[in-house]
Amino acid sequence: GEDILDALRGHMAALGIGNDDGNGDDEEEEVEGIDLAEMVAVLLIPTLLKSSKRDHPAALQPGPGTGEKHTHRASIETVETGGGEQGAGLIDGGGHDGEGKGLLDSLLPDEGLIAEVLGILLRNSTGSSNPDRPPVLTTALMRDLLVSYGEEGLASDEGLLEEMVKAASPPELSEGGKEESPLFDAAALARGLTHDVLLYNTANEVRLSSNYEDVLMVGAGGAPADVMQRHQLGPQVAEITAAEDAEGDEFLEEESVDGAEDRAKADPEAKERLKLTFDAASLDFSADQYMSKTLAVLLWSGFVMFYAAHGGRWLKELQILLNTDEDRTKAAHNSCIEEWESLQPYPSATRRFHDCFGEFLTSTIVNPELIECQEGTDGGPQIACQIGKSIVQWLYTLAVLMLWALVYVGLGSIGNSVRAKRRWPMVFGVVFIGFIQGFGYYLHFLTIEKGVTNVSGSIDRLQYPVPYYSDEGELEFKYATWVSPSNPDSAYDVAVIHVSLVLTCCVIAVQSALIFGPSIQKWFCQHSAMAAHFVTPGSIKVETGIKQAAARKINTVVRNARALHRTDPGKQGASFGQALVNFSLQENSFEEAGGILWTWKGLYSGELFNVEGIWISARIWAGNVAQFSLTVFILTFGISVSHRLADKWREGKESNDLLLHALNWFLGTEMNVTDATLATNKSTEQWVDALQNFTSSRGCDETISENFADFVGSLRFDAINEVVNVYTKSLYPESKYMITVPLAAATMVAFLVALILFATYIPSITSTTLKLRCGVIPFFHDKRNQVELRSGMAQVTMLLGSMFWGFLISVLLISFGIALVVFLIVWQATGSRVVGLIIQLFGLAITFSIKFLVIYFGLSGTVYAAYYRKKPTQGNFVSLLLEAANIAFTLFTAIVRAAKLIIICILYVGRLDTPLLAPGVGLGPIGDDYPALFQRDILLHEAHRHPYIEVLGTMYMMKLRYRELFAERAGYCFRLMFVVALMPWIRKYRILASPKSAGGDTKTNNEVLQGKDELKSQMHGFEAENEKLRVENERLRAENILLRKGVGTGSGDGQEIEMSYE
Repeated sequence: GEDILDALRGHMAALGIGNDDGNGDDEEEEVEGIDLAEMVAVLLIPTLLKSSKRDHPAALQPGPGTGEKHTHRASIETVETGGGEQGAGLIDGGGHDGEGKGLLDSLLPDEGLIAEVLGILLRNSTGSSNPDRPPVLTTALMRDLLVSYGEEGLASDEGLLEEMVKAASPPELSEGGKEESPLFDAAALARGLTHDVLLYNTANEVRLSSNYEDVLMVGAGGAPADVMQRHQLGPQVAEITAAEDAEGDEFLEEESVDGAEDRAKADPEAKERLKLTFDAASLDFSADQYMSKTLAVLLWSGFVMFYAAHGGRWLKELQILLNTDEDRTKAAHNSCIEEWESLQPYPSATRRFHDCFGEFLTSTIVNPELIECQEGTDGGPQIACQIGKSIVQWLYTLAVLMLWALVYVGLGSIGNSVRAKRRWPMVFGVVFIGFIQGFGYYLHFLTIEKGVTNVSGSIDRLQYPVPYYSDEGELEFKYATWVSPSNPDSAYDVAVIHVSLVLTCCVIAVQSALIFGPSIQKWFCQHSAMAAHFVTPGSIKVETGIKQAAARKINTVVRNARALHRTDPGKQGASFGQALVNFSLQENSFEEAGGILWTWKGLYSGELFNVEGIWISARIWAGNVAQFSLTVFILTFGISVSHRLADKWREGKESNDLLLHALNWFLGTEMNVTDATLATNKSTEQWVDALQNFTSSRGCDETISENFADFVGSLRFDAINEVVNVYTKSLYPESKYMITVPLAAATMVAFLVALILFATYIPSITSTTLKLRCGVIPFFHDKRNQVELRSGMAQVTMLLGSMFWGFLISVLLISFGIALVVFLIVWQATGSRVVGLIIQLFGLAITFSIKFLVIYFGLSGTVYAAYYRKKPTQGNFVSLLLEAANIAFTLFTAIVRAAKLIIICILYVGRLDTPLLAPGVGLGPIGDDYPALFQRDILLHEAHRHPYIEVLGTMYMMKLRYRELFAERAGYCFRLMFVVALMPWIRKYRILASPKSAGGDTKTNNEVLQGKDELKSQMHGFEAENEKLRVENERLRAENILLRKGVGTGSGDGQEIEMSYE
């Protein structure tokens, strides 16, 4: 509540809802904001309206002197009416039976609320609360009520007291000119609480609409227009604003012409108009003002796949298309041949030709990969140049990512806003998304017929002549295929391209549903609540659930507060002190919530939104969808790789080439040493020279090369075959299971880990949200967390990428570790040693378990009693023996601890939602700060989407729209007294938050300090009384337990317990 106050401080007070000094002078008045009591008074407005409608329906009639300005043109419905078929169907599909009826009833407050609070008010102020003999409604009574709750400043304003009496009086008494004095009964209190807020329609809680639509969008007949009815609204109606004259505001013109005229007479210059400014609401991922969360999630998912398939390659592909004309290709080809000839006779020349021609084909206007760094004095590239090249490459990647995000997500989100009144802009988004996806798909599979002689093919696979020397030593050419980095023939690229295409089609489908949704509802869903619910955008449904969650939460707060006022039938006196005592006794009461099954069940049933009011942002959903996609990909990719490597193993078993290729690649070879024809005359001369100088250091230098390929290539062919055969037999896996078993184990473990990580993210978000709300994670009273979590909000943009890459790296590390361990166990080269090590560890574990059982069952109860020894002699000998034994046994402890920490750390690489390191743990200033990103994101959305924030925002918009027609001073005072009477523990927050008196001059520092000292002394008195009652309660509870066990209070144990409580 205190953080909400900071967010709202000054705004609602400036609109007349908050603090009022009671002196009637608003000129140059300092705005102080609202305190906790005033905030709760605002939150209770819907509850008071519903309670008044059910228990005191006559109280909702306009009071004396208010005229027509508080009469809503549409009938003031309550939740009991269901708000029409659509509202009822939102909960139970159109009926009011079974579970849906229970959920609907939970939106209503318990009966007798206003009458019960009236009794508390009168008991604390007059000492009597007999409902059959209510007191006369006078200004003196209002003054006594305000004074009894510490509002002396408000009580000194006679004009305010008269307004309160007038607001609570029945209309017929004052308008009929009767001299009979009205009574201050439950109906009068209901009128005082609700007379100035009748413009709020409580049926909005069950309408499929947003708060913005409920307040600022009006349809035919003055009824609020929901999201699916905007096509019927004219622009002059949809732009209804506050503080506008009657001619320009159709709603006010038909509803309260008198009020508009009074405002014009009071201030002829008041012509201000509330205007909406463009804020790119469809891209708002902080307050989540988009209409369809599904569209937002699909746009982010489609953007990632589109960039992987096309985004980073478009420039290269377009440049390849431009560079494949005949003249330029011939020139580049001849230039590469000249470079090839200059490198002869080394075999690396052929690879250099491929690189040379590939650089020409992929040369673009901006290509950081082609930046050349001059060699330094030591023969290597300059480090500074390489660093600069790396920076340029990363900046280039960032620029391309930002550009495509602006194009794909930005243009694709056009029209996806809660405030959007027209659907046609979304057509532009559909067309553009379809165009860029189709053009990218076309570029990948376009075939061209350009180039030298027979240079032809697609832009990704080009046939070009490669130079080589024939057996006769003549220069000849053969055609080879140059494969670009965007080769669509690989299975991976084909899969990415088609997944991107599928996601784009899904985006277009959702956009089309949003475009045609209103028409579908108009023609086919007018009499079907379920159909209307189906075509309504997801964010609107979730926001409707948040509205209902707010109503249920406030009803629960009121119900619990009423329960704390209940006293024993035999006790007399005011319930103020008893309520404080009962409140202090409930501080240790809690309800278990959260968990994986609890969260997913709540998501399935909708109770996570409708009851708990948890808002999960599109950023989190997009990350979770990406994790699910990776989970499926890991399973399919693992199975595919297992089959392919099994086939490769069979090929390697038949030929040694596969092993040598792997060794050469790993050790940096430049030639294929399995082909004896590649052994040149120069290498033979080097070999002979090495034999002649075998005994000299020079011979060693020439023989032992730093490059494995140069050394092996200088051997004779028969020696090569002999060495290869020996190493092949000893190192190559003998059986197929040595390949398939590790891969299968790695795939299954990786899939299970990925599935667990995916399934725990949303429950973790929910659990963290609940912990922040109830204070388990300190925030409001923790200065360090407030400073850390209230700053760096731009860093939450790292969340989506971190969820993806952290998840992937965690799963890859786990799978690699499992595959390595299993492979070392089954591989013939290491199997015997690893199995022996496992046997030793297994024996150590069994021995350790035996020692633990002996200590736990044999020594703990006989030698030790907590921190003391029952038998010191035996204890000393046991300690000596265990100390010596644990020198060996703690090896197992260290191994187990290391294994656990490594596994946990790897798992938590993908768990950015949960802190791994305890506070203060780290390497100096280096710690695990990334989980704070999740908490920042949660608090960011809580500041916009918490159920209480939604109610306060709605009332704020109501005040903006209707100004003095909504929330007057008299109603504010009644609601404030209602809150303090029902929840007396809130009074201290109001006193501490107000250094000024409610109506008068500013107090001096001494007076303020004296007031605080008096408050502290009163609170100490209450706390002392609460402590006595708590001790008495515990003593009675202990005696009750003893009596249940059949032990008398006069026994030894009973005397000890009784003395301890005394």
